Amino acid sequence: MWRNISDLHQFMRRTPASVSDVKRLAMRNAEKIRPLNAIVANCCDGEDNKLISESSPSRVPPLHAVPVGVKDNFCVAGVPATCGSRMLKDFVPPYDASVVRLAVEKGGAFVLGKTNTDEFGMGSGCIDSVFGPTKSPWRSGLLEYTLQVDQIYGYTSR
Repeated sequence: MWRNISDLHQFMRRTPASVSDVKRLAMRNAEKIRPLNAIVANCCDGEDNKLISESSPSRVPPLHAVPVGVKDNFCVAGVPATCGSRMLKDFVPPYDASVVRLAVEKGGAFVLGKTNTDEFGMGSGCIDSVFGPTKSPWRSGLLEYTLQVDQIYGYTSR
């Protein structure tokens, strides 16, 4: 697994991995953390078999094949945007928020899913959402699935 965007791009240059391969791996990892209630909607679909090695390094978008999570208070076309509220449970926007459009179209990222948020983004602990609270990976027992302790930036066992 990669730790940052640079690692991801190096991985894709060394292997015949496509964006679809990265999507599948990211979706598999997202499924492992589903009990945390952090991702409330899956946005990955379709195949993208473009290889990063087919592009010259100068032409690769800065976020090429990077999976991103979009807070549920930003719009992603065709995906419910509830803002963590029952009031908007049926709202499905026909457009992407500008920040999403820029990350995907200009940056080259793909939206992995919508992430949980306090109702209308009014909170800081993500506990007041229609989907329920987001659980801490540190207290849930899922830490071994979500992070390798030796890969945490700044961590040292010495």
